[in-house]
Amino acid sequence: MTKMRIYISGPISGLPYEAVRRRFERDKRDLAAADFEPVSPLDNGLPPDAPWEEHMKRDLEILGRCDGIYLQSGWEKSKGCQIELNFALASPKIRIIIKEKPTQTPPAKCAHQVT
Repeated sequence: MTKMRIYISGPISGLPYEAVRRRFERDKRDLAAADFEPVSPLDNGLPPDAPWEEHMKRDLEILGRCDGIYLQSGWEKSKGCQIELNFALASPKIRIIIKEKPTQTPPAKCAHQVT
């Protein structure tokens, strides 16, 4: 059976890159241990200093090939995460997986809420 590909969505812009990288690596390990295939936007093939718009375009292309989205804490405050969440909600094949409860009610289309 093929593993579900799970895209990791989390705040990146304006944060120290090394701290962001460690958080994404931790979540990649945790998702792999849970028998998922983790997909990180940090591995999108673009240099970290590429324009934000280029990263978002590439990240949405990658997300479109995934089965789920994993929202790191702080997702509700990130413009990029909000775009990725809305993209996922518009896709009938993507399941939404939330790491932490958001400050607002999760979208009704969420298939799972992981706390």
